[in-house]
Amino acid sequence: MTVGDANGGDATLAAPAQAQDNPGSTYEASTRLYNDAVGIRTASSFPIGDGTVGAMAPQQPMDTQALDKNKSISQLMREGVIRRSEISNPTDAAAVPAQATDAAVDPRVTVTYADNTDPSKLADIIVRKDGTVEATSDFDPAQKKNVVVQVERSAGDLSDVTGAQKASLDSMVTYLNDRMNLDPSLKAQGVKLDDQYGLLSDNVVKKFVGANETPDSPQATAAEARRDFSPETQNAMSRMSRMTPGSSGSMSRSDIDNNFAPRDVPTLKGETDTVIDTKNAISAMFNPDKAAPYETVRQRANGDVAVGRYGANFLALSAWFKSLTGVDEINEGNVGGVMDKLSQKGKISKEFAAKFKDKDFAKGFVKMLDGMKHGEKPTAEQLKMYFPKDMQEQVAMDLVNQFSKAANGDVGKTALGFHLGKSPDTLTEAELNDRGNKEFMQAADRLAKLANKSHNMGENDRLDWTVNKDGSMFDAKVLQSAQRKANQMDRTGLCATGVQLAWSDAGYKKLLGTGDGWEMRHALSRNSDFQMTNWEGAQAAAKAGNAVIVTRQWAGSPNGAGHVATLSYQNGRMMEASDHITTFNKNNQRYGKDLFFVYVGDKKNNTGMA
Repeated sequence: MTVGDANGGDATLAAPAQAQDNPGSTYEASTRLYNDAVGIRTASSFPIGDGTVGAMAPQQPMDTQALDKNKSISQLMREGVIRRSEISNPTDAAAVPAQATDAAVDPRVTVTYADNTDPSKLADIIVRKDGTVEATSDFDPAQKKNVVVQVERSAGDLSDVTGAQKASLDSMVTYLNDRMNLDPSLKAQGVKLDDQYGLLSDNVVKKFVGANETPDSPQATAAEARRDFSPETQNAMSRMSRMTPGSSGSMSRSDIDNNFAPRDVPTLKGETDTVIDTKNAISAMFNPDKAAPYETVRQRANGDVAVGRYGANFLALSAWFKSLTGVDEINEGNVGGVMDKLSQKGKISKEFAAKFKDKDFAKGFVKMLDGMKHGEKPTAEQLKMYFPKDMQEQVAMDLVNQFSKAANGDVGKTALGFHLGKSPDTLTEAELNDRGNKEFMQAADRLAKLANKSHNMGENDRLDWTVNKDGSMFDAKVLQSAQRKANQMDRTGLCATGVQLAWSDAGYKKLLGTGDGWEMRHALSRNSDFQMTNWEGAQAAAKAGNAVIVTRQWAGSPNGAGHVATLSYQNGRMMEASDHITTFNKNNQRYGKDLFFVYVGDKKNNTGMA
């Protein structure tokens, strides 16, 4: 089972049946889900820590009314409003990341998760699950300029923060903003906000939005970059962004299904799983009302009206009509003929097409469509009458097929095209590079992958995932492909074949070498996609989720024969996969020499991802 769309190199991610059924297999069922939300279906989940910061006893939530911008952090700690954390954040210039101490940096408050691995986001403030607030040092926000607020969460938790946590977080960030604005120079610059995961309330976010800041400006915040999207779509973007680098978790079937609105229409003729997954991703990004998804009506910040389970706007509907009938504009004079033609093509029912013989019905449909064009919102009753749910599903399927082809199978571009109502091959560089649009595309791609993984999941199955620290999708595919191929072969003597086939299946079509495993070192050393390293470097790369190949020479072998395998780090152990899977033993006396090669090639092109 492959993930997502027909993206050039999307990984095959289902855990091999042989591995799950064979108790003697060394395959680990908890293979990683990387930054692009690649995952596997497992029969059981692996143990995950609770992800908490420190080990303190629960405290009373912060008294949010006691925060006073005229009081320093040290005063608030003395008064017991906030606590001093057992976790320390170095304050000397040599220890603090350059981003935090650079005098030229814009004054900023960054809100992130406690499991964020970015060294530039060391915590100044920690907001615990129970609402308790802690400071890691006695600092002056105005002098610090770049204040990082970390939010505690359990491992893999993608849900919103708790009520107490939300209240404390909102109040603390408001205090920081007000405190920093006491400095005239900082106030003149304008304190920025980076709330990548959408953890703050809207009223707090609005305090940071500068009148002159644009979503694509270099200093644009995540919250500001999302301002052209509806709150519901912003929520979907935030939820998917919560799969932070280095985090891990586990999802049940119901956890995955909660991302998608109910669908009341059976599978359409010609509707493949790939199309269904992409449609579900588009729907989840629009995030319609769960109680009545097909009657949802929203108006975006730019005045654009989007309707139904998929958030189709006037441009999307016009593209559908034109692609099937060649008609540029629907009016009372041609709508009957257009609907007859669609009926003949099997796109709408004959019964629905017949309704357009009634002039009043035809007039009502054209009026609704024209109203959407000019920013007028139709009613739920109008949608039921003129844009019923079976027609919505057909429009979405046809446009997904059309847009996906134009996007070369890229789910993110397909979803963005649907959102904007334009074919992906007409998207401008500015649209593709817009920070908010890029986040939208990434979130849509992750949702399509989650939708795909749910197809064969039972109610008691779980999707276990770990986000790779460097976010490399291709490494994930290689490692998963290597394990799958090794389990399929389940033998010895064909290690070189197993490695070559695994990499080829993952989308790497260059020849890794010929001959036996040890001989492959020649081709790998000449291949610019690989970098030779020592054992320490190989361990570090594998722990970071990178794909590593090892070639091993048999000890005392007169002809230089040996072994080759792909290495991966799982649950504290280095594993190797070739024509079988086993634990890698660096001190195995069967081998006299090892050479390690880390993949450093063009991962972007090999993933098929934008």
